[in-house]
Amino acid sequence: MLSASTWQRVREELGLSPRELELVQHVFDGKKLAAVASEMNLALGTVKTYTERIHRKLEVRDQRELALAVFRAYLRLSPGRAARRTTAPKPSSR
Repeated sequence: MLSASTWQRVREELGLSPRELELVQHVFDGKKLAAVASEMNLALGTVKTYTERIHRKLEVRDQRELALAVFRAYLRLSPGRAARRTTAPKPSSR
């Protein structure tokens, strides 16, 4: 969904390590932690530890909030997109 350069900018915006970003990308794609562990060649306990650390770092409670944090970081990095969605309509001159 996001390009590699955009993911890199999101990583920097959120203050994640490259390995944390890799895990976040899998979660953002909707993968279960067991599948993430298998794809990253890690024990499930290690993935859970990484996930807990990321949750604390980003002050989120669950995977849904983690995905929202990534999306918000993306919007902050794309001011043109965010401006179009947040600008209030101009009042009519009638």
